[in-house]
Amino acid sequence: MIDSTRFLDCEWEFPPFRTLHDFLLESSRFQLPNYNDLRKWNNRIVNNLVYYQTNYLYTCIAILLVMLSINPVKMLIGMATLVSICGMFFYYFEIDEFCVRLKRNFPQIGVIYAIMCGSTIFYTQDSVIYALFSILLSFCGKFFFA
Repeated sequence: MIDSTRFLDCEWEFPPFRTLHDFLLESSRFQLPNYNDLRKWNNRIVNNLVYYQTNYLYTCIAILLVMLSINPVKMLIGMATLVSICGMFFYYFEIDEFCVRLKRNFPQIGVIYAIMCGSTIFYTQDSVIYALFSILLSFCGKFFFA
């Protein structure tokens, strides 16, 4: 059995923030990787992601904040839709034993629920796409620099 209290006692530390000079400017060598040697390329990406992980976290947050400032209403509606639908699916299918029994006894409720979630996503489609694009852009930016 796994002791879950063991994880609560440990202290979390962020790795140090690397300087802008080290992260983007002179000491960072932007060059095309050797695509023929995949092991070396993979090792380079993993090492960069580990070494600059705090910088990449702040970069992702900055990109998301820029996207939020460009169109805050779309971003907030899209994120709220995604979070609420994911939360409802998680609650409906995993957490509540009553809902699991209800789903087992009345499978039509699951179909109705899926139609309601699909129509919500369809109604707020542009906001959901904007929010997903913002998240994807932040991750693509991270891998571009790695």
